[in-house]
Amino acid sequence: MNIAIIGNGICGITAAKSLSELSPEEKISLFTDEEYHYYPRPRLDHLLSEKIDLTQIFPYGDEWFKKRNIGVFPRNRISAIDASSKVLISEDGERHSYDKLLLAQGSSPFVPPIDGIKTQGVFTYRNINDVLRIRAYARGKKRAVVIGGGLLGLETARALSELGLKVTVVEFAPRLLPKQLDGEGAQILKSQVEKFGIEVILGITCDRIVSEGTKKCLLLKQIGQLESDLFILSTGIRPNIEPAKASGIAVNRGILVDKHMCTNLEDIFAGGDCAEFNSVIYGIIPAAIEQAKTAASNMIGQPLEYKGTTFQVTLKVAGIDLTSIGTVNPEGEGYEEVVRKDVAKGVYRKVIIKEGKAVGAIILGDKRGIAELTKIIDGKIDVSGNKDALVAGEEVLRETFLKQGG
Repeated sequence: MNIAIIGNGICGITAAKSLSELSPEEKISLFTDEEYHYYPRPRLDHLLSEKIDLTQIFPYGDEWFKKRNIGVFPRNRISAIDASSKVLISEDGERHSYDKLLLAQGSSPFVPPIDGIKTQGVFTYRNINDVLRIRAYARGKKRAVVIGGGLLGLETARALSELGLKVTVVEFAPRLLPKQLDGEGAQILKSQVEKFGIEVILGITCDRIVSEGTKKCLLLKQIGQLESDLFILSTGIRPNIEPAKASGIAVNRGILVDKHMCTNLEDIFAGGDCAEFNSVIYGIIPAAIEQAKTAASNMIGQPLEYKGTTFQVTLKVAGIDLTSIGTVNPEGEGYEEVVRKDVAKGVYRKVIIKEGKAVGAIILGDKRGIAELTKIIDGKIDVSGNKDALVAGEEVLRETFLKQGG
């Protein structure tokens, strides 16, 4: 069977790997519009800050793909899908047949409608070529502005700071990471980020970018102008739903899938940032991995159901450890909170409880007990007997809640 995968991000590569393990005889074709093999996007900030070079970002070489019967088609943007004939058509007119198809083409940067956004020195940040262009342009420059204070924006700011630039982050929301942090946690994160010499401006609306020779200014409605040598846009993503939409595959904000990761068209599946399951586009790595494995299993006739993914982010934000799990900003009644913090050290631990079960957690500036808290939340373990232990380290969590194998 010939299985085609459009997209070689974390969803595409996970599906290809799973297929090769589950059914080694399958022929797998991996199409990507990039010129590179798979690379982990969280490593892009290391490439930007020059901690690693281009050769160090790729976990798998040609031989890895060859051994797994995975054919890679780089610089091959699929522009159309003929679902009735089971044929993919690339931009250059090449036709590729398939028996089963996985759409895993991810997402693209959202470019806000700011006047002057196409000025030289304004960049999006999503792939290797973006990073290489930014890095080359930044040489010899002194100031950078990152528009957007999300996870990627803060990582970008830290990387630019490490290149020696004076960096300002401009965020529309009144606090950093409103989806991953509560107000108190966001304030602690802001103070820690500022210790790196990164300026953070919150609650700001960008009006336009003006350019006079080499001088560029971002005009901000609330505080006037902010001069910079370059601007990085980190203002969110939009699922890539073409060419699926044009081929008759059902879409909403993303490509609609069921519990088997099937679309409305036979033998066509979708997963990762481009997929929408139960009205949710997850946009997180754990979901992409789970969806990829589910799709791969179902593509070869081994039924597997996807039941959704607990929202969890574990990474370093501008060099600061952050884990956000499940419900961190609850709405409605019946929620309790257990908090332990050390503002001076930048440590903030909070667990949200409802009906005796932990439903969410924020761990900032610390890494202890993350795996244990995840098991407690996913396992819906009763924590009502010792709530204060939830904000302790891994040993206390194991002894209190997991000793019985809960």
